[in-house]
Amino acid sequence: MFSWYFRIKGMEQEIEVNVSNVVAIFILTLFGLAKHSVFFDHNSSRRLFAGKVQAIIFSVFCEKAKKIKLVNKDLIRNYDKYVKLGHEKVIVESPFLPPSSEEIEISRCKFPDHAKYLLEGDDRNIVLTTAWMPVSNETEVDLYGLKDSLLIYRALMQKHPDIIFMMMIGKLDDTGFSREILELMNELDGFTNFEFIQGGFSQLPLLPRTLALLRLTKTDGDSVSVHEALHFGASVIATNVSVRPNSVELVPVGDRLLTKQLLENLINKRYGT
Repeated sequence: MFSWYFRIKGMEQEIEVNVSNVVAIFILTLFGLAKHSVFFDHNSSRRLFAGKVQAIIFSVFCEKAKKIKLVNKDLIRNYDKYVKLGHEKVIVESPFLPPSSEEIEISRCKFPDHAKYLLEGDDRNIVLTTAWMPVSNETEVDLYGLKDSLLIYRALMQKHPDIIFMMMIGKLDDTGFSREILELMNELDGFTNFEFIQGGFSQLPLLPRTLALLRLTKTDGDSVSVHEALHFGASVIATNVSVRPNSVELVPVGDRLLTKQLLENLINKRYGT
C-alpha cells in the first residue's frame, strides 16, 4: 500500500510520500520526482531495505530526495549500510498531534452503537489492544503482538471480571493467522468482559476510560496510539523495540509473563484487589 499527495508552495512542487511499495519509489525516481519528494519513514524503511534490488532502488531515491523525515532518530540505523545522507536532509519529526475536541466528538459519533456504552462514565476499567490487521510472516511473527495480548487477556479475565479487555482491529483477511486470531477471540467471547470491535474505528473515545494500552509489537516507529493513550492519562505497556516515552512500561518481545505481571499490578493498584 502507498499514498502520496502534491502540495504547491508558491512555484515549488512538494510530494509527501508515505510508502513501503518499492514500485512507487521506483516510479518517483524514474520520472525525476524524487528531488521534490519528502519521505516520511514510520519504520517502513526496514521493508524497503529487506532485499538487494529494493535496497538499491530505495537508496537511489533517498540520495535524490529533498528530505527524509523519521518518526524517531533510531530509524537512521536502517540507512547506515546503504545510504550516505547529509545531516541537513534528515529531520526527526513525531507524527503525533494532540487531537482536537472536534476530532474526538466525530470519533465518538462514528463509534459502533453496540459499544457506545463503553464511552459512558468516568471509571478507567478498559485494557486495550489495537491494530490495523493481524500480520505474521517468517521475519515478523505476530507483528502487532495480537496473539500475545489475547493470551494475556485469557489469563486475567476471569480473575478481574470488572475489567473490560478489548481488542480493536481494522480488518481481518483470509490468512491463516487472521483465522487463528479470530478463533482465539471466539474463545474469549464467552466472557462478559471481553469486547472486540472491527472496522477501523478510532480509539480516541475510549482513552479517557482506558486503564492500560498494550503495544506488544515486534518492531515499531513512534506509535501514535501510544502518544494518544498517554495524552488521555492511560498507562502504556509496550515492547522495548524502539524509543518510547519515558512513562511507558517496557517489556522484552514475547515476555508474556512480565507483561501480565505489570498489567495486573496496574489493575491491583487502581482497584486494590
